[in-house]
Amino acid sequence: MLQVLDLLQDGLRICDPDGATRRENGRMVELLDAEPERERVEEEIQILARSLSLLRRNRGETGKCLLERTIRTEQTEYRLHGVVFTEGSAAEQPLLVILQPRTPTPITDEVLRRRARMTEQEIRIARLLAEGKRNRDIARQLRISVHTTRHHVEHVLSKLGVRRRAEVGPVLNGQSDARLVRGPADAR
Repeated sequence: MLQVLDLLQDGLRICDPDGATRRENGRMVELLDAEPERERVEEEIQILARSLSLLRRNRGETGKCLLERTIRTEQTEYRLHGVVFTEGSAAEQPLLVILQPRTPTPITDEVLRRRARMTEQEIRIARLLAEGKRNRDIARQLRISVHTTRHHVEHVLSKLGVRRRAEVGPVLNGQSDARLVRGPADAR
């Protein structure tokens, strides 16, 4: 199940009823690692989790509880969603917190390595494609053949889950809904 959660574009954290983290997906880790005001965002998540716990206790054992709030940092605006389904014992009811970036968050090289399993050369080529460079310009800049460049470009498009070169920039800048495609397990 955690592998499926890692494919989500939004950060997801599952908390105990007391607000302690049980699990979080890779996207939550990426968003928090890239956020200069991480402590503030973490604090807002804890406030939401505690508020959900109080709401759950006040509503009793039936129904579901939902809370939402917006967090603005200097870098990004986030929508924070919290939900708890109040069925079963209160001690076993996990809290679900979703962190959704509202402003584009550029994809880091680390994310490209880990989630799309891109090589360093593919990452360099992806960045040059995002700048609008043509194959021969990329080949000249990286001192590789045009044929090798074409081969790398095909891999980049495939791993980014896009069909056209023009889609690479929006994906890398976090302005596209395209999903990163996991490359072969042995690729580094």
